[in-house]
Amino acid sequence: MPIEIRVQRDGDGLVLISSGVLSGRDLIEVHEKMLAAPEIVEKSKYCILDEEAVEAVDISPDHIRTVAEMSKRVSALTPKGTLVCIVAPRDAAFGFARMWEVLAEETSWETMTVRSRAEADSWIRARVKEKFGFDPDEESGES
Repeated sequence: MPIEIRVQRDGDGLVLISSGVLSGRDLIEVHEKMLAAPEIVEKSKYCILDEEAVEAVDISPDHIRTVAEMSKRVSALTPKGTLVCIVAPRDAAFGFARMWEVLAEETSWETMTVRSRAEADSWIRARVKEKFGFDPDEESGES
């Protein structure tokens, strides 16, 4: 099932929502979208990939290697130090997320994999305030 991209705070953040069966192709396609439309990510200081509604994964190690390479290209479009948090409650998804973290170490991102959206929101909130000086839960002052 395709991954839905939700823009937060006028582009300061992204939340990617996945549900059903998460495939390697879904992950590749969302990276292709971001590379084809850099305006989606160029202001993003944080991103959460929420897999809480994922029932199963159809991902291979080759998919993860491809996604990690694409992540390096996407990271060149984002602010240095962008925060990326993956919410992966299922063991298989958690394992693939950790594999991606290792392979994507060359990005400029600070990454974290957690088991719940509450953990992700807490980590993002604290790190965004510390690194970028705003509360991601508050509306942006931009119009």
